[in-house]
Amino acid sequence: MEMMIKGRPTLTLPAGSPFLIPPRTPHNALDVGLETGRMLSTYIVEVGRPLATFTE
Repeated sequence: MEMMIKGRPTLTLPAGSPFLIPPRTPHNALDVGLETGRMLSTYIVEVGRPLATFTE
C-alpha cells in the first residue's frame, strides 16, 4: 500500500505495517501490490464531530 497523508511524504507500507493519521487530516491509500491489499482501521471519534468529511 501507498499511504498519502497531506503534508507528509508518501509512505510505502509493507504487510503488517502500522501507521497513524492525525485527526482531521486529508489522506488516501493506493494498493500497489501484486495481490489485493487489505487494511484494518480503528477510529477514535470525538463526541459531536462527524466521522468523516469530504474535501476537494
